[in-house]
Amino acid sequence: MNIISIDTEYQWVLKTLKSSLTIDHVNVSDKLFEAYLTKWSDELSDVKLLTINSIYERQKSLKTVELQKNIV
Repeated sequence: MNIISIDTEYQWVLKTLKSSLTIDHVNVSDKLFEAYLTKWSDELSDVKLLTINSIYERQKSLKTVELQKNIV
């Protein structure tokens, strides 16, 4: 298991999500996150996967609210 790669790639996915300017960008981030999970899920424990998923979903929720406020 390459812990540095797992964390580096996860941070990149989060950075991509946080830099999203539109809902379409968020959708691309979702696809990146899905690819990340596919790549690393065998290497991560169930608890770590739940944590990673929770953090991503929270950040996605915050970004979505931010983008919706900018539309109004």
